[in-house]
Amino acid sequence: MDLELIKEEFDNYVKKFDNSNRDINYKYKHSYRVYKLCEEIAKKMNLSDEDIVLSSVIGLLHDIGRFEQLKIFSSYSDVNLDHAEFGAKLLFKYGLIDKFKIETKYYDIIKFAIRNHNKYEVEKTRNNRKIMFAKIIRDADKLDILRAYTIYNDYNLKTDEKNVDINVNKTFFNKKQVKYDNLENKNDVIVFSLAMIFDINDKNVLNIIKSDKLVDKFYEKLENKQILRPYFDYMNKYLEE
Repeated sequence: MDLELIKEEFDNYVKKFDNSNRDINYKYKHSYRVYKLCEEIAKKMNLSDEDIVLSSVIGLLHDIGRFEQLKIFSSYSDVNLDHAEFGAKLLFKYGLIDKFKIETKYYDIIKFAIRNHNKYEVEKTRNNRKIMFAKIIRDADKLDILRAYTIYNDYNLKTDEKNVDINVNKTFFNKKQVKYDNLENKNDVIVFSLAMIFDINDKNVLNIIKSDKLVDKFYEKLENKQILRPYFDYMNKYLEE
């Protein structure tokens, strides 16, 4: 795969959208950051050069469905359009993948990883390579989202004075991801975002979160911290363990 050509074609695609739009611009930068994180994770896993490149390509293309979603709906909500499913269709049903000159032998893995990067859990399959690449992109995506809240200041999550929903609370302290459908208030969204860490698969990524003190930096950004303190304390304890 020719990474320079793939990056050039990705840039050409994104140029069709309004890059003065904050969300479009964020997703463009996010795609490149995830591209580099996938490369970093794959290297730490001691994957082959071929698989490192494949991981990087998946990272760059994983959110390609976001741009049309934001153009049409001006929203990140997947209720009207699941950006992962649409991204896979855009590439493989509508033929955008042809622009990138990627060998067809990689198609199934790329499609599987993109379709599964935003799901609550990875679709079951006996193909362990598909699962591996899906987990790499999921880890890289979540890590960059956490950095967007804490280091890059791309987005600031708002709190309120409401108690966390009982189902969100129970799910979190059972060390599980929170389902988006269960969110009732702004504090639920904070816990939902923090709980993404429970789904991190690679210990190297957990170590990055720990060493970069992303949990503490996340907490420092919040107002009305008192209600949320137990969740951040619990997550720091989880990372220590």
